[in-house]
Amino acid sequence: HNAHFLSAFNLARHARFRKTKCPVVFGVSDNGLSISYPTDGYADYLFTKYAARPKDQHDPSSKVIMDRDGIPIFKANGCDMMDVYDKTFQAVDYSRKSSAPSLILYQEITRRFGHAATDRQHAYLDPSVVDQMAETDVIESGIMQAVEHYGALTYGEAMDRFEEIGVLSRSAFNSAADEPKISTR
Repeated sequence: HNAHFLSAFNLARHARFRKTKCPVVFGVSDNGLSISYPTDGYADYLFTKYAARPKDQHDPSSKVIMDRDGIPIFKANGCDMMDVYDKTFQAVDYSRKSSAPSLILYQEITRRFGHAATDRQHAYLDPSVVDQMAETDVIESGIMQAVEHYGALTYGEAMDRFEEIGVLSRSAFNSAADEPKISTR
């Protein structure tokens, strides 16, 4: 629960209250953990405890969740790339058209590794849970979805792209590492 985020979100809520233009989209990923303790659904509660309102006043069945200040909350399954794309597009479209804040809550995401390099998850999570988390791969899930469900590419094309991105990343890292460093202050 990052204080920087909460401060920015509070400022956006204030802007909304004052009817000041504030076209910002907040993205919050909920992996169910806050550093070393389970959040027990707190992110969902924090952002969606208020009533759903019709998205289209002529169609009461089309609902968008809003917090008490009228900021729409778009919920996406973080393991479903098309849902992530769709909800992100909706949030961006809303914020651009209305010059107002929105929030995307990416849910069902698994934290595959510790919170930080020094984090020892085995100290607070059962080893079987740590192993299960490490085996969950949202990228693999997205590739499977693109290949098997949408036919957007083949597994071979995905592997070629993966390797291409790896080469580009290593090249960019090496280039940055070779840049002159500040030697005086």
